[in-house]
Amino acid sequence: MTQYTRDEFDSLIKLIAKNPSSEQWMGGMSYLYHSDPLQQPATDYGKIKSAFLIVNGTKDSTIESCDQFVQKALAANAPITYFRIDGMEHYVRKKPDVIQDAFSWLAEQISILQKIN
Repeated sequence: MTQYTRDEFDSLIKLIAKNPSSEQWMGGMSYLYHSDPLQQPATDYGKIKSAFLIVNGTKDSTIESCDQFVQKALAANAPITYFRIDGMEHYVRKKPDVIQDAFSWLAEQISILQKIN
């Protein structure tokens, strides 16, 4: 995998945003794939009103961005529940206990909604 300095990476991201090609690749994914989130507006965490479960493992490459999302959402009083699973990689399907915990969380949310209605 190619190693980039921060300036090189930032320059490449700017290029990708200007050229969302399906023919050019970085990190095993096309520029078009990478460009999609670059086109999205910033998240308004205050608009998250429904119960929101986030599951991520500490060995997943996305852990830092996930932690930041959760931190910003909680700061905006969004109803976030975070299952930050120590030692888990990206593959939650390999963790039946975590899947069961997620279903238990969902059942609890359904129960809360039924009591309200």
